[in-house]
Amino acid sequence: VPEIIFTVQIAALKNYNENLLSIDGISTYDENNLTKYRLGNFITYEEARTFRSQILKEYKDAFVQALKNETPISIIEALQN
Repeated sequence: VPEIIFTVQIAALKNYNENLLSIDGISTYDENNLTKYRLGNFITYEEARTFRSQILKEYKDAFVQALKNETPISIIEALQN
């Protein structure tokens, strides 16, 4: 059974960012020549949305990202499972 989790992406950069790497709980993913910085592993979309709203003042471009077996998928696809 594929595992779907929700996380909150706060940045996608061409180069590593030491400040972002120092954030407690940050995870990095290398995709499409970018390093993507994500926080949290949530079982439900609602949990991820709540967390996103809590950090939006600091990370204005934060958004919820669904992952299926650590591969990004659309929120719509994730919610249909």
